Amino acid sequence: MVPGLPPAWCCPTARRSATSSSRFVRPGNHLSRRFGTTSANKVTSSLFQANVYAILIPGSNLRTARDVKPQRGMNTMMGMNGAPAGDPFQPHLEWGLKASFVGYISSLPDGRIEASNGVWQVGNNLAFPVAVDAESPEGELRFNGRVSFVGHGGMMKLDLIEPRIEEHDDLVLLSVANENGERLPIAELVETAVSNAFGLVKTRFAASLTEQGSALFNGQYKSGQDMEPVEVVLRG
Repeated sequence: MVPGLPPAWCCPTARRSATSSSRFVRPGNHLSRRFGTTSANKVTSSLFQANVYAILIPGSNLRTARDVKPQRGMNTMMGMNGAPAGDPFQPHLEWGLKASFVGYISSLPDGRIEASNGVWQVGNNLAFPVAVDAESPEGELRFNGRVSFVGHGGMMKLDLIEPRIEEHDDLVLLSVANENGERLPIAELVETAVSNAFGLVKTRFAASLTEQGSALFNGQYKSGQDMEPVEVVLRG
């Protein structure tokens, strides 16, 4: 478990696969509101029409991990390559994943965080832009972008591809795509705060790993593990 070399990452044959048949829900999360149909500029859902705030300052410290001396408790997206400074008013999903994991990647001699397809850095978080090519179906918010966490000569690799927030019955889930395009629900979300300013709406969620999320980390973080909060920023 991080810090220290996780055995599961060193042996590709030992890595657990996250398949769509895995159980990913946990009881006790009851939501009374549903997502509405989403466009790139506005969400009609009552969940995101609540008064919500966010003005975000995009980060520009995109040094490689080898340029940074690791520090205890480091929570920064150091070593993120290919991430330009984004528009703080652009609708997006913002997530810091897990501070200890990001710090571990940053401490590796060859550790790097590669961002593409519109992803940028906001402080300690990754920002995935809202998908603008199509409207999301009822109960779903779609985002573009890809981020890869890489280390140990490429034997350690974790991808976050095209995240979505999806409502399933009484659960709200964060899913990502795998290389085959299959959706993997990796975290369960619970709304914790909403605020509003400057024409932007911001919804904050507590996030905990599902079983498939744990498998994405090769079991280094267990199902139910608290992750960094997820924030969704939209135009009001």
